[in-house]
Order: sequence, then structure tokens, then C-alpha cells
Amino acid sequence: MTSCSFLVNFPSSSSFSSASSRSLSRAFFALLSFFFRPAISSAACACSFAASSFASRSAFSALAVALSSCFSSAVCASNAFLVAFIAACVCFSFTLFRRSISFSHRATVARRSVSSGSDIAPPARGSRRARDDRAVEFAPAATSSRARRDPLAPAAGASLCASVGGVTRDRIVVARAARKRAKKRHLIDRSDRGGATSMTVPEEHEKAKGWDRDNAIAKQADEELERAAFLKIVRAMRDYASDAAREVHRWERNYERLPENHRALLSHHVAKHDDAYRCVKRNDDFFKEMLSSFTGDDVPPHLRVPPPGEMAHEPVAPSDAVKVLYVLKNLARDWSAEAADERLQSHGPILAELERRLKAVPGRPPPRVMVPGAGLGRLVLECARRGWESEGNEYSYYMLLTSSFILNHATKAEQFTIHPWMHTNNNHLSDANQLRGVKVPDVPACDAGVPPGCMGMCAGDFVEVYGAAENAGRWDAVATCFFIDTAHNVIEYLEIISRCLKPGAVWVNFGPLLYHWADADGYLSADEMSVEMSLEDVERVADAVGLDVVKKEMRESKYTGDKMSMCQTVYECAFIVAVKR
Repeated sequence: MTSCSFLVNFPSSSSFSSASSRSLSRAFFALLSFFFRPAISSAACACSFAASSFASRSAFSALAVALSSCFSSAVCASNAFLVAFIAACVCFSFTLFRRSISFSHRATVARRSVSSGSDIAPPARGSRRARDDRAVEFAPAATSSRARRDPLAPAAGASLCASVGGVTRDRIVVARAARKRAKKRHLIDRSDRGGATSMTVPEEHEKAKGWDRDNAIAKQADEELERAAFLKIVRAMRDYASDAAREVHRWERNYERLPENHRALLSHHVAKHDDAYRCVKRNDDFFKEMLSSFTGDDVPPHLRVPPPGEMAHEPVAPSDAVKVLYVLKNLARDWSAEAADERLQSHGPILAELERRLKAVPGRPPPRVMVPGAGLGRLVLECARRGWESEGNEYSYYMLLTSSFILNHATKAEQFTIHPWMHTNNNHLSDANQLRGVKVPDVPACDAGVPPGCMGMCAGDFVEVYGAAENAGRWDAVATCFFIDTAHNVIEYLEIISRCLKPGAVWVNFGPLLYHWADADGYLSADEMSVEMSLEDVERVADAVGLDVVKKEMRESKYTGDKMSMCQTVYECAFIVAVKR
């Protein structure tokens, strides 16, 4: 009978494919071929399949293949069972030998990696350590203890400066307990991978790596929340047209329910409804153009507006829809000629007092003015027009995005027409007053004569941004307009204002005490802190934190009111001037 020669191929990555192992295997199979030549043609397949199986780390597969092949070899020779059985036993022995080499090799690599400070391959999927990693990574990070009504806020201290487009979400602060868990997990990982030798890594190095991991987790969570917050605003603005048109459709339905003779008395309402739809269209065009300013390549990825087809359709909460309407009213207040009288009531006294106290000195930097609660930025612009280095601070993402668009993209006066008063039928003298358009801006920022570098915006919570030590004693004036009653704790506001002012610097305040968080339990599930103080208490606290009140007057002012409405809300506002001791 003719003999059959064969070649067993091992994967190049196998630790068993060394030169000595190959020589041993070839010698063994040659010996089998000499003694069992009649059966070798059929047993070759058994040996070849068995060797391939044990090369893939499965001794049981090798044995199974060999035993199954021996049945087919029985037809050719009586000793085929013996050949297959020997081949299977040899494969099984070599598999055990190869695993012992592999385990020894991995232990050596692990010791070398720990001693050199490098990381080992990640734990196997499904291991307890892998599940723990996943649980910590996606655990919700704690935010500031100052929970808020509006979750769509930018990062504390995010600079907007010349371009107001660099808005970012509030930074996530990892809770102290989460940091401890992350650090403990990090040390366990190192111990698992390197055994006792992991203790040779310096403690400072471990601590630094643990904090880096915390920061990476916080940054990832921050980016995800920031993007979600931004898309929530985009969705609310994109859905404005459908929300507003739904209200006009309600007017139409109620009109159709009237008796025919009553409809005849109000037949002009058919034309009014058509005009209302056109007003909705103009407002929607404004929002579309504003959102399109955030689609360029120069916009940060987390603030880039995606095409409508790429956004998942989700219902807009009624509270978010209302905030879009507030944007239109605030545009009319801050940037229309129609609201000039209203701005004069509040901005006028502040600017007059600052002009009297802030004097530019030749050869020295201009006076620095901080404007917390800047809204859409008109008071900041007016301060900058007077040559002061002014910085606005705003928390609301709606206000920040709109101010960015008005300040950076409006190129001429009265470039846009909006209809802020059309959304309700209450207290209007005429349909024309209700549907009238308001042109904005009355003065574009590019034509306002602002000296270069004199205007900026800083996004974030006032306490988090200006409570930092770096702001202490840096400001010549702080101007607050309709602002201090937005605090959870007015004492904290006044402490920070006093700390930020230079000795002899001035705090100028105008506004009521309509505390924003006083009724928070009516619309929020969380128990929000709200410390409401009388004006006497405000003066007493101001004195305690180093602010000497030198002027106090009561003045009337409106706020985001329709000057042609039958209902006028007038605030009795406190005008306070205090000097830092």
C-alpha cells in the first residue's frame, strides 16, 4: 500500500507553533506512519482535524473529532481505531501543555505591565468587574445643590465674549461618593491585574489616575446632557409654528360653533384668523433663521443644529412652549423702539448713576461693569457704548441663544419683524393692536459704536461663575436689573456682589422683590429653598456684607408689557445704590 504524507498547519499566533513543537509533532506522526502504514491514509484526516482543534484551545473538540473519524477508518484497516485513539490522546496532552505555557506567559506579561505602569487588556465581557465598570460609568452624576426650574442652562463660566455663540451646558460635578467608588474600583482593577506587585505603583499616581477617570466620566455625562438640553430647545423652537397654529385653530373652531346670526356679527374674524396664521409664519421664519445660524462648521459640534429629518420627534412640554413665547416678548422689550420708554424706566436710572460715578482715566483700563441676569443683552450693550468694559451674565439657554443671534447676526436696524402679542385674545383694544408687528433690533450691535473688547457675555449660574475667588475685587460696578429676586438665597447674592467689588466700587440695583422660587412647590416635585426677605432685610444684609446704602428710591416700571394692552402691570421697584467699604 502507498503511504500518505500530510502537514499539520498551526495558527501563527499560537504559542504551540514554536520550532521545537513542530519538530516533535512531525517526528511523532512519522513514527505512526512507519508502524501503521496500511491505515495511515484514513487516520491522517483524524490526526489533522484533531491537531487543528487543539490549536484552537479545545481539547474536547480534538478528542471528539478523532473518535468520530476512527469509524470511517475502520473500513480501510483493522488498526485504524488504535491510530485515531493515539492521535486523540496526544492532542489532548499537547492541549494541556499549551494551556500551561499560555497561563505562564500571561502571568509574566501582567507582572511586567504593572511594574512599567501600563494597562492590561480590559476584563472579559460578563465578568463582575466589567459589570461594575459599566454601572459606575453610567451612574447619574450629582449636579450642583442648587436645583433649578430651567434645566437648559449653560456651563458656569463659559465665555461668550466677542462672539456670544460659545454657549455650553452646566458642568456636571461628580458626587463625592461617586469619586470614592471610582477610586476604589480603579485600585481593585490594578490589584486584580497585577496581584501584589500593583502596590509598587505610587499612591499619588493612583490618585491622579482616579481623578482623571472621574473627570472623563463627568465630561462625557456633561457633553451628553448639554447636547440633550440644546436639542430640547431646538425642538421647542421648531415646534413653535404648530403650537401657535393650534391656538389659532381653537379660535376658528369656537367661531364655527356660534349660531349663524352671531357669526354674521363677527364675520371679520375669518380675515383675522388668516392674518394670525401669517403672523405665526413670520415668527416661525425668525426662529428658523436664528437656528440656521448654528449650523455652520464654525459652530461647536454640541451646539450644531441638526437637519429636521435627523431629530427624533418628541412632544414639547407646555413649559418649553411658553418659554419660546417669552423670547418674543423679551425681544420686544430689549431690542425694539416701541419699548424704549419701558427700558428708560429701568435702564435709565442705572445708566445715569453709573455715568456719574464711573470716570475713565487716561492711560488706565476702562472701568469694569458686571451685569448679572443680562437677558438678551441690551443693558450690557448700553454700558459698552459708554466706554466701560461690560460683561453680562445669563443663565437661561433661551436668552443666550437669542442674544447670540441678535448681537452677532443682525446687520441692520429693524431687520426682523415679530408678532409677540398675537398669542392671546385678552385685553386688546383692536385686532390690529393684537396682530401688529414689532421690528427688531432698533440698533444693531455692529452699529452701536462699541469699542473693541468692551463687551462680553458669560454663561452660567451667577453664584457658580462669580463665586470663584478669581473674581474677588475685580469690578468697579455691578448693575442688577430685575435680578436679585431670582435667588434661592438673596444673602448669597449680596455676599458675592460685595466680594467682587473693589473698595469704593458701586452696586446699583433696580427691581421688585417678586421671588421666583416662592411658589416652586406648586410646579416642582423637589423641595426648593427660597428665602424671601423684605426690602428692610435686604438693606440690613447689604450693610452686614460691607455695602453702604447711599441711595434708596421707589420707582415705577413695567416689564415685557404690551403698551397698547388694556391690562398694564406696573412694579413698584427699589432703586438702590450702595458703595463697597
